[in-house]
Amino acid sequence: MQARAEFRLSESRLLPLLAWAGFLLTWQIAGTILNPVYLSTPSAVAVAAYKLTLSGDLLIATFQSVQGLIIGFVVSIAIGIPIGLLMGRKQVADYALDLYVITLYVLPTVALLPLIILWFGLGLEAKVVMIALAGFFPLVINTRQGAKDLSASLSELGEAFCLSWHAKLRKITLWAILPYIVSGLRLGIGRALAMMIVAELISTRTQGLGSLLLTFSSTFRTDYLFVPITVLILLGVSLNALLSLAERQVAPWLESQRSDA
Repeated sequence: MQARAEFRLSESRLLPLLAWAGFLLTWQIAGTILNPVYLSTPSAVAVAAYKLTLSGDLLIATFQSVQGLIIGFVVSIAIGIPIGLLMGRKQVADYALDLYVITLYVLPTVALLPLIILWFGLGLEAKVVMIALAGFFPLVINTRQGAKDLSASLSELGEAFCLSWHAKLRKITLWAILPYIVSGLRLGIGRALAMMIVAELISTRTQGLGSLLLTFSSTFRTDYLFVPITVLILLGVSLNALLSLAERQVAPWLESQRSDA
């Protein structure tokens, strides 16, 4: 029985590797058949990545993109979670802010780009504002929903211990709605990554992975074009993995709750 369980575990680890190997092999074959302007090969992309890393262009572009992403997303966290908590726990705040949140949420952030550029220019400030807006709404909406779904028994528990509103928020509410906050973070980081690229494609003064995409697409260097795309994929996967790791470290009981469900 134990040997069968170990075999299943090793098989579950081997399958993703086989899937990736099959994908890369298919890509290599297709890339050699098709015109390299339309599709490059993994080997050519690896050579291009090596050259871009050696020249320092890839590292500089990645740093500049990540810098704006971190600043903008931290701003969205610092504003979005408190507003979501306030709306979820205070009915007056919910009535007052709901219209603004819903209106701005359904309005595509791209539609605000002309105003953002007019107000903040084409530099880092505009990129940070775009990223912050993209990450803000998933955090507000998820946090508000989590605060609204908080069971009455937990609220009564805080009152039984005569906790103040701030103490209940810190010791009960935040821990209870942590899954909602993490979901908002995961949704927000995906939107923030997309908006980061949009900002770098539009802006003429900010450099980054989006600038590399624009440069290599305009010169039809498809092998180089796949390098920033790969970095963006790795960046998104890494950030999601970090969020999962942080969730397991901060609230390890959530994993067991999901497995039981």
